[in-house]
Amino acid sequence: MAEPVSTTIAVTWLIGKIALWAGGVGGGIYLGKKVVDKFGDTPANNLNKLGIDHQKQWEEHQKWVADKNKYIEEKTDEFFKTQKDRLKSLEEENKRLAQSLENENDPKKRAEILEQIKSNKVEMTDIRKEIADHINQINKNFTEIGKKGFATLEQFQAHSQSPSLSSYKNWGIIIVVMILVIMVLRFIHGFLKKTLGGEK
Repeated sequence: MAEPVSTTIAVTWLIGKIALWAGGVGGGIYLGKKVVDKFGDTPANNLNKLGIDHQKQWEEHQKWVADKNKYIEEKTDEFFKTQKDRLKSLEEENKRLAQSLENENDPKKRAEILEQIKSNKVEMTDIRKEIADHINQINKNFTEIGKKGFATLEQFQAHSQSPSLSSYKNWGIIIVVMILVIMVLRFIHGFLKKTLGGEK
């Protein structure tokens, strides 16, 4: 007949399991937040990916608040100079092609010119979309930071690093980190259990 398990051992086992899981969840959330702050989906990280350095975001936000249209124009010139130059050259090429189309009588050449104009328009649309998407992302992130209101640089930095709770990326990071912390704690628990003679 098996010996009954003592209450002390059962309670100790239960406390150990609770501590293991509580430590895993708590440590996972804490470390997950640290990883999200560095790599996750936050307005500051998003702005950094869009070309606005972390150290300059306060200053850039102040410019954006002062005059959004001027700021957007400056950023478009700064980030998209080559695209804007290409856009201008495509517009000029289309004007030249439209003029040559008026003077052309050969149907085959007219079709080639029309096809080139169409191709240029598609490329122009793509360039404009790329620029608009970039600028919209900057606006979205600066708006997100400004929603909570702030008066100091420290408040700005805190708001800009607040993670988006609707981001699957952030939740994925937190879950992966929690799993890793639980695995490490279970390894340490098992190692200590074997080392201290709890398991032969």
